[in-house]
Amino acid sequence: MTGIGVSGLAVGIDPAPEGSRIAVIDFGSAALTVALLTVSADGSTRVIDSRDLPPVSAADLTESGLPPVVSAAVDVLRGAGITSPDDIHSLYLSGFAAHNPLVQKAFRPLCAGQRVKQSVPQPVPVATAGRMSPAGRPSSSSNLPLITFAVLVVIVVVVGVVVAMGGGDRRAAPDYPTVPIGREAGSKQGVVDSAAGRLYVADDMAKSVAVVDTANRTVVSRISFQDEIVGIALDPESHRLYVASLGDHGHAHSEIRAVLWVVDTTTNGVVATIETGQVGRGVAVDPGTHLVYVTNERFLGYQLDPKTVNVNAAAGLSVIDPQSAAVVTSIELGTSAGEVVIDPATRVAYVAGSRYDQVRGSSNGVIVVDLASNQVAGQITVPDAGLLQIAADFTANTLVLVGSDAIRLADTATRTVDATLRVVGASGSIGVDPVRHVAYVADNGRDGYRLLTVELAERRLGDASIEMGMKLLVGSAVDPRSRAIYAFVAGTVRFVPPPQ
Repeated sequence: MTGIGVSGLAVGIDPAPEGSRIAVIDFGSAALTVALLTVSADGSTRVIDSRDLPPVSAADLTESGLPPVVSAAVDVLRGAGITSPDDIHSLYLSGFAAHNPLVQKAFRPLCAGQRVKQSVPQPVPVATAGRMSPAGRPSSSSNLPLITFAVLVVIVVVVGVVVAMGGGDRRAAPDYPTVPIGREAGSKQGVVDSAAGRLYVADDMAKSVAVVDTANRTVVSRISFQDEIVGIALDPESHRLYVASLGDHGHAHSEIRAVLWVVDTTTNGVVATIETGQVGRGVAVDPGTHLVYVTNERFLGYQLDPKTVNVNAAAGLSVIDPQSAAVVTSIELGTSAGEVVIDPATRVAYVAGSRYDQVRGSSNGVIVVDLASNQVAGQITVPDAGLLQIAADFTANTLVLVGSDAIRLADTATRTVDATLRVVGASGSIGVDPVRHVAYVADNGRDGYRLLTVELAERRLGDASIEMGMKLLVGSAVDPRSRAIYAFVAGTVRFVPPPQ
């Protein structure tokens, strides 16, 4: 985002884990302000960035008028590095339209778990020096610094007190060995090379991958990249790590394109870069064919005609041959795509995403792709869910889907969701133990931060959870050989021994 500051931000933000990102959309009379905040260690919030858009009129507050407004807000959030609804802990609406049911329904898919809230009725103006007005002219009030300071103090005090009052229920975490790997607010995805004793952890905000020696519990290398990371995949046999970038952040005319970086894990050096599309979303490798698959989206611009379905993006799956460092083909998926997992035995890819057709309209869930024919072979529909995070235990014919305050388990044989476990706060990358058939899912609920165990065969939550204390938990990975668990907590990796 290019704007600076927030106009019309209301005091009254609920406590959230450290490093959480909170979106605020304020319907002011002079502008529609879209802002992104982050939560600090003391419970206070600070503005990452914001932008003023043209104000919303009465004509916009209709079913046909709201989609372009939502699309504009999505574009702003993408520019701030938000790549999926799971990146936002909660979304606040404030201003005159905050309590409009149509507005609430329209903006609900922007936030995982549908944590859309209304701020207090009377917004408190917040501004910073140099904030741009909707027309692009700097604001010029001599009281802005004083107003800014006063409001930020109020936010710090109110949020800090609420966190202090509500924090007594949180459970203490065991003293697991811990190694710093990146920024506290960065999203973490990890892949494990059991034979080499290496854990590769991506930090999207630091634009780097930490290489961790799992035996000595030390970071032996940090690999830096030029763009935000959206996914990593490992091919141990070829000694290759694949790192996918976000790209142009969703702007239609940007010259920046998503790139797949190919890393030689014997030297930890980048040996090739391959353009994959406009906006990168996820990456996976087929260990049998060694082909790499990258999900991406193309921004199509805003469709303002109320008679036209407001589909402003098209998604695809790029098939890449790392030997020639080239995109072999691209498979059209639908309107959105995210993380992807591949079953090497059946040569089927499962992509978190959405599709649209004239009969059913838009449907979310998992898109099934036959890699032998490079054709979409079906979809596992997940009602009332945005873009999901996905992992798999193919020996148990199970997909683990996390999003919208739920953990869903899907049977790959029947291609249906056969279990839904409601967990408020479920999010993050998912670790799977293919030996015990257990998944580990981050739970950042109000009463503590923990890894939940999910018994895949029994389709239920496990009896025990792994407590992580007071820091934001963003995901996990599992060593398939030792079954050790690696929890990614606020810029660190914690080493959890395998269960007895």
